[in-house]
Amino acid sequence: MVNVSIIIASFNRQEILINTLEQLSKSKYPIHEIIIVDASEVCIRSSQIPSDIRALTQIISSVASVCIQRNIGMAKASGDYIFICDDDIEVPDGYIQHVIEYLIRAPEVSIASGLVMERNANGDWSHSFPVGRRLGRWGRHLFLLSLWTERPVNPLSDPNRIRVSGWPMIRDLSQDVNRTPIYGLGASISRADWLKQANYDPVLDPAGIGDNYGLMITHPMSTDIHVLSTCYVKHHKSEVARQPSILSFYRRCLALDYFQKRAHGRRLLFRIAFSWSMVGNVGLALLHMDFRKAWASLKVIMLCLINRNPYWLGYKKGEQRIRPEL
Repeated sequence: MVNVSIIIASFNRQEILINTLEQLSKSKYPIHEIIIVDASEVCIRSSQIPSDIRALTQIISSVASVCIQRNIGMAKASGDYIFICDDDIEVPDGYIQHVIEYLIRAPEVSIASGLVMERNANGDWSHSFPVGRRLGRWGRHLFLLSLWTERPVNPLSDPNRIRVSGWPMIRDLSQDVNRTPIYGLGASISRADWLKQANYDPVLDPAGIGDNYGLMITHPMSTDIHVLSTCYVKHHKSEVARQPSILSFYRRCLALDYFQKRAHGRRLLFRIAFSWSMVGNVGLALLHMDFRKAWASLKVIMLCLINRNPYWLGYKKGEQRIRPEL
């Protein structure tokens, strides 16, 4: 039997974290260790951890940075596999066993995840997020923006890929096993020897917006994520300690430009396509009278065209936890 280390980075979500730990304590697959890297103002106490996993759990204090916290946990982990677990997900008791059994059957696969379900606009749990209006769908295609929705796809093209603009397009997760270059990693299980060849980038803001994207495209042993539609977790996306959505949007766009630059340099084709996609974001935001999003998109265009992306500048100076402001 292989050992699984669970790493949880948390910040001021004590009650939610305890709920997640209670879910993990019911796991059918034996847990080797749980490493909680807590940046909360008041850290979780050992006495608050469910008794049947208390002896397996380490609590480590840290500065507030999802990336730094996960890196600390990865360095401490001693298991054969590492489960990067968000602090606000609901993990069914058979989830870890299901993913681990798949990884054992497929030794060439480095990282796998079940479906990550979130509440959609109707309040239903879903892993797909369709763009409502036809104009919106056409606009996202025209401007090479991200798509995260299952729709009929061309069998001759790859349904799950990164567009030339850098934005992910995930169109088909209908098979039992689906390959995609980008996916949310908050419920992923990786081979420890593969994951430890890279780090989450500490230059990102404390919330780590764009961290999973960066890990996957800058990893020296780049690979696809295998997403299993036969199991899932529920991501509750707690609003506790979550930054405003407009700021997350702004920082996500900057992070995409930054990681593409780190991975591939200043490619002219990407710069043109990414700028075009941000022009599309300006137009779509204005169409919905969202002037703050339009301004955020315009500011991203200006900063990236003149090579003044705050993340890139911070990286060149060796700085960490950069907080770009609108």
